[in-house]
Amino acid sequence: MLGYIVRRVLWIIPVLFVVSIITFSLMHAAPGGPWSREKQLPPATVEFLKARFGLDDPIHVQYLTWVGNLVVGDLGPSYRQGRDVNDIVADGIGTTVHLGVMAFLLSVVVGIPLGVIGALRHNRIPDYLATFISVIGIATPSFVAAILLLVFFSVTLRWFPTHGWEGWSNPSAMVLPTLALSLFPIAQISRFTRASMLEVTRKDYIRTAQSKGLRERTIVVIHMIRNALIPVVTILGPVLAFLITGSFIIETIFSVPGIGRYYVISIGQRDYGVIMAMTMLYATVIAVLNLVVDVLYAYIDPRIRYS
Repeated sequence: MLGYIVRRVLWIIPVLFVVSIITFSLMHAAPGGPWSREKQLPPATVEFLKARFGLDDPIHVQYLTWVGNLVVGDLGPSYRQGRDVNDIVADGIGTTVHLGVMAFLLSVVVGIPLGVIGALRHNRIPDYLATFISVIGIATPSFVAAILLLVFFSVTLRWFPTHGWEGWSNPSAMVLPTLALSLFPIAQISRFTRASMLEVTRKDYIRTAQSKGLRERTIVVIHMIRNALIPVVTILGPVLAFLITGSFIIETIFSVPGIGRYYVISIGQRDYGVIMAMTMLYATVIAVLNLVVDVLYAYIDPRIRYS
């Protein structure tokens, strides 16, 4: 197992290297630059800023400079916000992780029971309701769900604020962003759990347990759910990575001060330092969480062995 983990960690390095090259190349190939705006700056000022930040160097020199700074933990400056990228990440990462973890917990708490109920009441009204909720969650984009939630719960009913994120000092402000972000994962986990449960119910050991006269609750909890959740665990890591790295739309709509909001702003402003930092952070989170899921899967299912 240790050798497998070491190999996977070493493989993350070239993956991140390729991601950085692709992102850096596409970023500089896009038209415009950090100082492009409706009211153009004087050409002399633009040339001075490029020389000041090294953007007049060849692209390969700029990339090697960025890599060298990254190795020592320096993410560089933000060209449009007048701050270091390290400070931007430090200010927003906690809020983004908080939002992602809240949405993840809600997705697991709602999605797994929804899938279990749908499987146990197969082709009945509870199953139809669970399937309907799953289809709606998958078919509705998060930004559409966010707008609908805002219109109904904030504007019409006035139950929750329309924007902001004050953490636990104002829990009501966390409700709508968390719910909007978790709708798709709830549907995904529910459908996956339902399919896994239906497969388990057809296994021979379930029929054997039923023939022995075991109580239905014992069969469901000990034999069905426990075995059905083994494949479900494999998607929880990518789901958590999606919630942490895919919250930038929700953060923008609800004015949540996380790093995702800065990511969206930086793309529109061609703020190269912020774009590279956020992209590499998101890629690292996805790679690490996928590794964690693979390792946990081996511990959950004793049939899996890594060498």
